[in-house]
Amino acid sequence: MNSFPASLFAEHLGSSPFATIVATVEDGTILYANDAAAAMGAEAGIDDLVGLTTVEIQFWVSEEERLADLAEARKPGGKLHRFDYISPGGQRRAELQNSRIIVVEGNEYLTTTVVSIFEVIEVEQQLEEAFRRLEKAQAIGRMGDFIIDMETWQFDGSAECLRLLDAVGSDMPITMDEMYELFHADDRDMVREMTAAGIESSGQFALEHRLHRNDGAESWVFARAEQDETEDGRSIIRGSVVDITERKVAERERDALNRKMLETQRLESLGLLAGGVAHDFNNLLAGILGNADFALLDQNLPADTKRRLQDIVTASKRASELTRQLLAYSGKGRFVVEGADVTKLVREMADLLKVTISGTQVLRFFLAENLPPVEADVTQLRQVVMNVIINASEAIDHEQGLINIATGVQDCSTEYLAVSGLAGELTPGEYVFVEVSDNGVGMDQETVERIFDPFFTTKFTGRGLGMAAVQGIVRGHQGALKIYSEPGRGTTFKMFLPASTEVSLPVARAAAPTERWEGTGGVLVIDDELTVRNFVQSVLERFGYQVYAASSGEEGVDLLVRHSEDIGMVFLDLTMPGMGGVETLARLREVQGGIPTVLMSGFNEQDATQEFVGGGLAAFLAKPFVVEELMELVARTFAR
Repeated sequence: MNSFPASLFAEHLGSSPFATIVATVEDGTILYANDAAAAMGAEAGIDDLVGLTTVEIQFWVSEEERLADLAEARKPGGKLHRFDYISPGGQRRAELQNSRIIVVEGNEYLTTTVVSIFEVIEVEQQLEEAFRRLEKAQAIGRMGDFIIDMETWQFDGSAECLRLLDAVGSDMPITMDEMYELFHADDRDMVREMTAAGIESSGQFALEHRLHRNDGAESWVFARAEQDETEDGRSIIRGSVVDITERKVAERERDALNRKMLETQRLESLGLLAGGVAHDFNNLLAGILGNADFALLDQNLPADTKRRLQDIVTASKRASELTRQLLAYSGKGRFVVEGADVTKLVREMADLLKVTISGTQVLRFFLAENLPPVEADVTQLRQVVMNVIINASEAIDHEQGLINIATGVQDCSTEYLAVSGLAGELTPGEYVFVEVSDNGVGMDQETVERIFDPFFTTKFTGRGLGMAAVQGIVRGHQGALKIYSEPGRGTTFKMFLPASTEVSLPVARAAAPTERWEGTGGVLVIDDELTVRNFVQSVLERFGYQVYAASSGEEGVDLLVRHSEDIGMVFLDLTMPGMGGVETLARLREVQGGIPTVLMSGFNEQDATQEFVGGGLAAFLAKPFVVEELMELVARTFAR
């Protein structure tokens, strides 16, 4: 066996980059220092380490420290420790020192090897700083990264990834099944299918989905990943996950705003349509109502003809109330609250209600007389009654249908009103009621409780206002609703309206004596609707007035220029093709400054006259109108 040459060992040790020192254990005298150790001594200002003691070179600060370290060096493997210091030149240093005791020929020697690790530490610190910056950037960007091992199908994510998934504190890695539990229950199957399909087809996937958060908060993420390999050849899926909750909420809010804007535009369009229809319909009604009312002035009419004309007048007035509702919907009208007799209202609707229900059903009336008045918009109340009657009729599925409608007055306590199904406290006291009952199929308690929900219906297709709208109307009248129903035993609907002591019922005025309407003078009538012009002209000529009729503003101004001395009053339509009412009035005033002008319109007074503020209108005449309304204005104007 060949022996190891000592010279080779000495050469290797002397040229080693690791500083090595050999000293006696007894007194610490340095016996050997290789080139690397000598260089360290030179840096500290020591020309030659050999012969000095370890205490003298301040390897230990005291004898006690030396003896303690020697005890550690005697242990198997010796003593290994890190030593940080500042060099004489002011540089930071870090060393890893290993000291051990070796016995040679009965003598103990301390060998110390020193390795500089400062560069390694600097790299570690740079890596730690880079990692901290990456974590901070992920936290600020609300973006995390993850790796899925395709052999074990385990998931591991960064700190921000765990925070986004609401899995902080979970032991990583976790199984894929555990990961899917972090997703919203309704999205789990979708995520499984899309990730599997993406990896199988292209080796990547990208999808948005919701998360299941322990605090119940809404949370959305966008995940993107692709298949990859580690350095040792293992297949993995490497990806990122981004919090998109704010974007999703903003998108939903934007979509809601867009829907609201579209709905507003739709309602505006419907409003314009409704307003236009109502205005044009009022023009038509002006001719129908006016001419029928004008014909009734003939005292020699046969009774049957007179009755038919009165029916036309009544129907036209009802139609004008509907147009008032259209104008209110379009923003060009207002509801009219007045004293109303509920029994009279129902009685006037009797014929219409009878034709509304099925021909196999019977409608019976039990109407109380001399009821106190209620403050109400009678058109809305008619719609409520009509809606409830239609509901009752459609709830009857047999040929012996019976519907009862009753009116009366009842003293209601606070407790009785509290279960009316309407929000807010109602004042106890005297209430007028309308009760509609049927022997139809009835409803169970669950249906009764939902009957006022918006869009709820028991029918295949909805009709009428809907009970939610009925409830709104009754609430607007400070009233109450009661519904009693059982399956197979029909339904009873009862509407309560507070009786009023501050309003009185409208009193029909006695017909004005037509003799005082007779007179002389010229009246200019400007309206593009032929039936309106003919009606007004016929009535005025009947009572002795000279009428100048014009179908446009331009024609009306021309007539006033040619007959200014004869014309003492103007009836002017608001809406006409070409020159409208506002411009026409201005031109008329240029011809004859103080001429009394009555504005006519199918819109309501408030909206129709707002453009004439300061314009000096003599009066406003809402279409449709009857003879008395027309002639009273004429008589008052010429009497001034």
